[in-house]
Amino acid sequence: ASEDRKLHVSGRDGSIFYDQLELPHHLWQVMGRPSITVKELSKESLGDDLGFARAELQEYVIDLQEEPCDAASLIPLSCVWPMGFGWSSFVAQSYMTDCVQAAGFDAADFVTEEGGVMRNPDEAVSMATDDVLSFLRASSSEVGHMSASPLAKLDEVFRKRGLVSNDAKSFDLQTSATCLGMEIVDGTHLGPRGFLLLQIICATADLLQRPESTPLQLQSLLGSLHWNDLLSRPLFSCFHSVYGFTLQDNQRAS
Repeated sequence: ASEDRKLHVSGRDGSIFYDQLELPHHLWQVMGRPSITVKELSKESLGDDLGFARAELQEYVIDLQEEPCDAASLIPLSCVWPMGFGWSSFVAQSYMTDCVQAAGFDAADFVTEEGGVMRNPDEAVSMATDDVLSFLRASSSEVGHMSASPLAKLDEVFRKRGLVSNDAKSFDLQTSATCLGMEIVDGTHLGPRGFLLLQIICATADLLQRPESTPLQLQSLLGSLHWNDLLSRPLFSCFHSVYGFTLQDNQRAS
């Protein structure tokens, strides 16, 4: 990107995306969630709007042997791909990739860590589960002559498939935007988010003032440093002397 042809970013986000991905019926019974008692689900506990009457609740229990008492435990079964389950991320990423390709983008347009040079150096797209970002390098004049957003066709795919988008996170052709925890600044530079950088500085200053930490605590700080150092990978070499400490067996011992 350059001052005369800046990077313009557009973004879409699937609203509560995992809850929109229906789980095949035959997998429901192996996707149990934390147990809950009949009383906790009752109108007495949750109120008339959210709670269940006893007869109503019994209609949803698939292996009911007898009328459950208030103290009986029930195991809710997930009807959607649950967040935190490894295959859920794969399904979500695969489905969003399919949506993006249905909108006219080719695999050669995808930004990937293993990918080579883009087919079109002026346009690319990236996906991270429920987030889709379009990157367009263009002059102000070129952007002004555009009749639609680069992601307009993706909006149409979402509508046809019934996928609900988070409108609060949708934006088009911005030269300054937050992209996966990083900032694109004025269409020409990448940088860390200011408040996250401030947290790192404060944590590092505290550690220097009181040089005592558990491996687990230091890993937390390193995680934030690693994320920001992705902008300049040679900085990873600065951490070689602390990796041994973070790998100790007792993660909570100072």
